[in-house]
Amino acid sequence: MFTKRKITTLAVFTFFFFCLLIKEAPYLNMLQTNKNGTKMDVVVTVALKDKLKLKKSLQGILKNSLTPINKVYIISNNENILEGLSKTDAKTIFVPETKFPFSIENIKRILYQKKSKYNHATWYYQQLLKFYIFRVVPNLLENVLILDSDFIFKEKVSFITDDGKAILAFKWILNTTKYPEEVKHSHVDFAKRFIPTWKIV
Repeated sequence: MFTKRKITTLAVFTFFFFCLLIKEAPYLNMLQTNKNGTKMDVVVTVALKDKLKLKKSLQGILKNSLTPINKVYIISNNENILEGLSKTDAKTIFVPETKFPFSIENIKRILYQKKSKYNHATWYYQQLLKFYIFRVVPNLLENVLILDSDFIFKEKVSFITDDGKAILAFKWILNTTKYPEEVKHSHVDFAKRFIPTWKIV
């Protein structure tokens, strides 16, 4: 079973393309029984401008996840982001960005000092928020789905197999419904470099 860090890396760097494969892949259909009842937490980072997207995103994951959801943690710099959201069974918990030991201004300053040609402070900031959740959010479960607020699930999907493994979806070979023998993707490469012992099983 993956550790917290492995689950976090998996969630961040696969961008949650699970739902694109569920209906078409027979072996994934077999994994949707969820016999062991393993629960997961969901973490969503969101800016106020994406408030409407957040509502649809939460509705999608709560409705379509076959893996039971324990809590949904909303990370934002504005608690007004929760207005109008349905706190289903008290699942939704707000986590202010002020709890994190860095700010977007810190990121901007570092990029400026390093003379980086990639001036994407907001993007880097969002990734750091995701990586730091286990240090900031208390009592997270071992299994955590990190979800972007603009990603909406439209179909039923499992994230954990019956024996407790995280499901990694990857793309078919072009113009076929077959999968490559070896998974080659920049996200997978990053995960292996970030955690040398990480592997797909």
